[in-house]
Amino acid sequence: MVVHRDGGTIEHRRFSDIVELIPGGDLLVLNTTRVMKARLLGRRASGAPAEIFLLKPMGDGTWEAMVSPGGKVRPGRRVEIAPDLAVDVVGITERRTRVVRLVSSMTDSDALERHGHVPLPPYIRRADSTGHESTSVRPVSRRKTSSSELRRTNVVVGCSPRLCTSATAASPSWV
Repeated sequence: MVVHRDGGTIEHRRFSDIVELIPGGDLLVLNTTRVMKARLLGRRASGAPAEIFLLKPMGDGTWEAMVSPGGKVRPGRRVEIAPDLAVDVVGITERRTRVVRLVSSMTDSDALERHGHVPLPPYIRRADSTGHESTSVRPVSRRKTSSSELRRTNVVVGCSPRLCTSATAASPSWV
């Protein structure tokens, strides 16, 4: 949807028309990050389900995380995610989030890629995250997904001579 500010009219266009909509001299910035599979679903020692949502690495091999159920997933407890991945709760932050450590023979990024889930907004009901990747190609750095990002799936973004500088056109990192 394009809203023309000068007259207030609305025009329906496709994303592929973006090249025609950006004036010469303007800059188009593409976000080339991927959504991190930061949601881990597992079982506590009792067999009851638990969820670990990684927020950020803390630098010493631990992560800040939100957990559910919060009252049961306390320091000293372990959540089994898969036969080759467990999460140990090692502390509580001032914000009441948890400090956790991934226990695996894999690197954290490999373990998350294999066993993690994309954290989808609650209004999107889907058993898996297949097909929810947008035009992303760079390393993982974001932890949330917007529904507008999900709708741009499979859009091919090209480098128009009018929009790209010669440096970008010679080596586009996002194609």
